[in-house]
Amino acid sequence: MSNFEVYKSGGTSTGTAEGYKNLLRLFQNKRTIQKVLVVSAPATETDRVTQLLRRKWKGEDTTSQIIRLFESISLPLEINFVKEDLERDISKARTEDELLALGEHYQAQLITHFLNRNGITAQWIDAGDVIRIKKKGERNIVDSVEIKCFENPNISTFVIGGFYGKDEGSGEVLTLPSGGSDLTGDVIAASLDAIVYENLKEVQGIFAASPEFVNNAHCLEEITYREIRELAYGGVQVLQEEAMSWCRRAKVPIVVRSLLHPENHGTRVVFERDYTKMPIVGIAGKKGFTVLKVIRDKRDTFFPELFSFFSRWGISIDMVGTEESIVTVAFENEQVKREDIETLFSREFKLDNSYPNLALVSLVGEGITDPLSVRARVLELLDKEVIASYGPILGGMHTGTTIYHVEKFGMNSERGYLQCLSDLFLETRIPIIGISTTIDSISVGTHMHRTREEIEKMSAFIMKRMMPDVISVTRNGLLYQGSRMAISNITFAVQECSIGKIVNRMYEEFF
Repeated sequence: MSNFEVYKSGGTSTGTAEGYKNLLRLFQNKRTIQKVLVVSAPATETDRVTQLLRRKWKGEDTTSQIIRLFESISLPLEINFVKEDLERDISKARTEDELLALGEHYQAQLITHFLNRNGITAQWIDAGDVIRIKKKGERNIVDSVEIKCFENPNISTFVIGGFYGKDEGSGEVLTLPSGGSDLTGDVIAASLDAIVYENLKEVQGIFAASPEFVNNAHCLEEITYREIRELAYGGVQVLQEEAMSWCRRAKVPIVVRSLLHPENHGTRVVFERDYTKMPIVGIAGKKGFTVLKVIRDKRDTFFPELFSFFSRWGISIDMVGTEESIVTVAFENEQVKREDIETLFSREFKLDNSYPNLALVSLVGEGITDPLSVRARVLELLDKEVIASYGPILGGMHTGTTIYHVEKFGMNSERGYLQCLSDLFLETRIPIIGISTTIDSISVGTHMHRTREEIEKMSAFIMKRMMPDVISVTRNGLLYQGSRMAISNITFAVQECSIGKIVNRMYEEFF
């Protein structure tokens, strides 16, 4: 472990002179530890530098507004800000990414001047010298991190702009997707093997339910990477999956807290926690789904053909559940490009029913030890309001079923993962009798594999082709291979118009 703490400060947190002062007070209390500070471009309730730069690239004259935002910080604090330098760099920008990066670039330089003027030995680092980015399809991703820039022991605080880096080959400035400054902090903290990565946001931490649905939801003290990923998928947007994946692999803890309320310790994101204290950490709700209930037939090719249909029409499946002869499939409404999708679907499959305008509500917690009883408790609580439920349960399976539990962090964001897994079983001529999903896991049931040798061979094949984090296998309910799968979420499809009432009812029941 290195001797660094890494901090990331949001654009609104440090988008004002008062925000700079809050940051100074925080660092004055942490003089003994070397720090890296990653900053976002300044933002206020009415204006964001990044958006103004984006509008500038599209031809709108926003330069004066951008300068006013920086001067609203520099003038009260008496920091030297040369507006002519920014005007020159704006006019010289050759690409949109080069222009957008200027917000973080100048913010980092301004904060460095401010810290040095107030007794903190700070050094500005150009993100282009640290973050190496490569293009992957239509996305820019971090390829590598150069940490030699942080080797000076005489520097108390290194300050770097988030959101951008450079292509190692061409030297071209490239920006990262939305949340790119969070990602910059994540990759630097992991690369330095930091003591902690503190993400300083406007919120006081991670809440057990979104304030959109529950006004008085409590702030969590501790949550695992897996749990926060699942809450984020379900609408509790604090950290995106990409902005914590490097720290997760390096097992660097993340703290999410408010710079405006330093007395609050915020929420600590850890690899493991004591689940006995709080089995369930939160309830997430996300609108905008359609659920199809399909009558399955006995063909071995049923599941691959089902998933192939959605793939052909560019629809990524979010959830699948199997209950006896009914398979339910949930997907986001916005992915459907044709109004006659149900008619097209009915030509190939027996459609039992269709439910538009639904919400998915997830009960999240790695302390869920008995998912069947938890599901029954929710079904009783919500009476007839649940249209479908999802979890690694495979309800209705007969004895003798071998179930492969495949888990991968971020699986639900990987387009086509479910189809690839079902195609793999088809390729090996192993008929699937049922599939159920959680947010980041898939349970596949078959009657074919009975011996430990067969199971080990299939598990190795799945691991090689699909590269999941975990594979565990049960037969007749007994663990055959791997660790028993920890149930971390159960998801329910409900009417979209009832989501607020339902999340509140579940919150009162479990908290």
